[in-house]
Amino acid sequence: IPFLAVQTPGDSSLKGLLMEILRTVDVMLDTKYYQDAIRSRATVDMLVGLVSQVSLNHLCVLIIDEAQNLVSAKNGQTLVNTLVQLINNSGISLCFVGTPECSTFFESAFQLARRSVGLRYSALAYDDYFCALCKVLYSYQYTARASVITEDIISWLYLHSGGITAIVVGLIHAAQEIAILDGVETLSLEM
Repeated sequence: IPFLAVQTPGDSSLKGLLMEILRTVDVMLDTKYYQDAIRSRATVDMLVGLVSQVSLNHLCVLIIDEAQNLVSAKNGQTLVNTLVQLINNSGISLCFVGTPECSTFFESAFQLARRSVGLRYSALAYDDYFCALCKVLYSYQYTARASVITEDIISWLYLHSGGITAIVVGLIHAAQEIAILDGVETLSLEM
């Protein structure tokens, strides 16, 4: 598997994360690592070794989604030490996806800060880049009749999204749904 995306468990435990990695690998590869770990009542140290071995043999990148659940865990330093151990043992890359409060956690842990590169998406300014983004998004129309984006629509999108890309996408998507369901079948400022 070139990459594996894992949803952070809601309980924010380190053992839960390691078990979720094994469970996800099992689903992708039809293996029994998760069941074997449960059967052997694996400790966290045993799980780190097993996940490292599984990662070394099967993964290039491990993507951990909802990382803010781990950041807010009470055992934050244990988490940092375990992640460093996992990186060192397996040689794979880790990618954390989460809300902005994650960055302060990873920057405060020196072992992770020197190994990480941050990519942050924040609100866009109302500039040429935002206008170009809107034009590209607007070109993906599923209505029966295509329309051309206007400056008024771009301005409206910025006003109602605050420059947040996900909201722009959602607004254009919702406008298309409304246009199709209402039988108008074309995008416009009214939609």
